[in-house]
Amino acid sequence: MLDLTAVEVDDPTILQAQSHIEIACGRMFEDSERMGTRDLAWLRKAVAYQAAWLPSQPDWAQRLEITADGSASSATQYAPQALRLSGNARWALTRVSWLRSRGLAVPLANDSVDVEDPEDDEPGWSEWKPVEV
Repeated sequence: MLDLTAVEVDDPTILQAQSHIEIACGRMFEDSERMGTRDLAWLRKAVAYQAAWLPSQPDWAQRLEITADGSASSATQYAPQALRLSGNARWALTRVSWLRSRGLAVPLANDSVDVEDPEDDEPGWSEWKPVEV
């Protein structure tokens, strides 16, 4: 941890940082055998960054980030997960596979699609019939 952040922290701080990262990413350390090596590397970095940040944040558990202050016409709004993670830990977590956005490949209308030929009399082929109501 020292080589990554240049900050020396004790074991309880590391455990606390790991707990924060587990909550933020939705995965437990016990599930690590089911994670890939890249994901584990990013999680280790996130824990290191969080552990280095925590000692300088004595009020992290009581802190709130207000996005809009309450006035006569509106209520006070708080940011979700406000100031709970260090900036670098949050950045590292954006790289784990299960927190990235996923694409879905959908064939275009003009792509060729294999369609069974009804003249082949293959088993399992049936003529389309509308549902009777």
